[in-house]
Amino acid sequence: MELSDMLHPMLELSISIPAIILCFLPMKNHLNGKGKLLLLWGIPTLILWCVGMGWLCWRFHYSTKLCMLLTQALLLLFYCKAVPLSRWKTVNVFLAVCGVFSCMYNLAILIDALLFRRSGAVALSLNSTILYVLLCWLLLESVLARRAAAGETLAVTLLPVLRVAMAAAVAWSAVYRFFTLFATQPWLQGLNPSLYFNVARLVQFWM
Repeated sequence: MELSDMLHPMLELSISIPAIILCFLPMKNHLNGKGKLLLLWGIPTLILWCVGMGWLCWRFHYSTKLCMLLTQALLLLFYCKAVPLSRWKTVNVFLAVCGVFSCMYNLAILIDALLFRRSGAVALSLNSTILYVLLCWLLLESVLARRAAAGETLAVTLLPVLRVAMAAAVAWSAVYRFFTLFATQPWLQGLNPSLYFNVARLVQFWM
């Protein structure tokens, strides 16, 4: 199995991270000082959850839709517990964010149907999944940038961290794509056999 096959469900589940951040942003004044605590342990826990559930989907060929449904249900319960407001308000905010992300998902499905070949157990091809995740994180970045311009402390803190993480993800994707292209073009061996051999071994190790 390629590394991309394992990363595919992890990427699809990772959109839960910008979604739950967007849910908490309008509620930051109602967290009774628990915002930083939720940020410090909540996001790393969710990252580990997405990685673990994505690995299970890849290893046992589970549907990412079922894992996504379970993830969103647990996040909704946690969100309602963390925000000391009525269930009506918290559920409405959560569903509103889910609705926006659902529109982006439908757009990615349309692009997937028009441009890319669908893959087996997951709904989107890898390219469309990357596009979907990118749209979700760009939405979070735009919201944080607007709130940071208004002087919100939490947004000012999160925005540079998010931008560095997005830049690192883009750089990693570019390097990975280069290695993949390099390994699948044998004619490059004639240009520099030693370099081609070393890079090919590195690609085989990671893939």
